[in-house]
Amino acid sequence: MTEQLIEAAILLAVGMTVVFAFLTMLIAGIKVIAWYAAQYPSPADAQNKLQTHTQNKNNNKPSATTVNPDIVAAISTAVHIHRNKSK
Repeated sequence: MTEQLIEAAILLAVGMTVVFAFLTMLIAGIKVIAWYAAQYPSPADAQNKLQTHTQNKNNNKPSATTVNPDIVAAISTAVHIHRNKSK
């Protein structure tokens, strides 16, 4: 019985060490890739960043993501009606 407990403890220690080492290497690898991508962006990404920055400087109009006030009113009304029905 004691031998089985010792063998189980060794197996537990080895398994936890392997998992810890793997996760540590995985996190380190992801950080290295993120650092590399930040240091050396692809030419297309650099061009897109430049175009976006230039457009934002020159264009003070509301963006295409602005929500129409009529839609906001319709959604607000629907939510209000739904909440009143469930009371």
